[in-house]
Amino acid sequence: MTPIKTLLFALALPFTAFGATITSTSAAAATPTYGAAAKNLIFAQQLVYDLLAKHSDLVIVGIHGIPPTGGNGTIIAINLDRIGKPDDSDDDAVAVDHKTIMAPNVLEPSKFEIATPLFDAAGNMLNFSINMVFNYQAGRIGDDLLGLFTRAYAYRQEVSKRVISSNILFQPVSRFNISYCG
Repeated sequence: MTPIKTLLFALALPFTAFGATITSTSAAAATPTYGAAAKNLIFAQQLVYDLLAKHSDLVIVGIHGIPPTGGNGTIIAINLDRIGKPDDSDDDAVAVDHKTIMAPNVLEPSKFEIATPLFDAAGNMLNFSINMVFNYQAGRIGDDLLGLFTRAYAYRQEVSKRVISSNILFQPVSRFNISYCG
């Protein structure tokens, strides 16, 4: 694919991690089940809930990366029941290649998605990403690309300040301290 086609493809398609997947009828019958967010008792899940509780403009927050058990990248924390869902090439581009992707959701025009690499508190880039879906209205003040990117960057920094290493993301929690109800 040429660079311009790749860019257009990235901007035109929503992240499949946030909902829209294209499947055939036969593939739909074999849809895998993923883990429930409410049962994902790790620190990364608490970070997701905390960010959502603080920022009403966020609809979905997910953290992607390779779990300590190894293997391929997956969703390790999200406010949807998709824990363990394998990452797609866009998710890998963010977590592994450290790219930022911004894209309107073509299926739901009231949503805008931004995926950005995750850092630790010392500023070291981790092989994880934080993916955020914003409530969006074209033409609304703050919903231009710069405004959305600025908010996504600030929200990522909030999370990064609490991540002392990638291992802490998987630290067990006994229960969630939740002020978010999604």
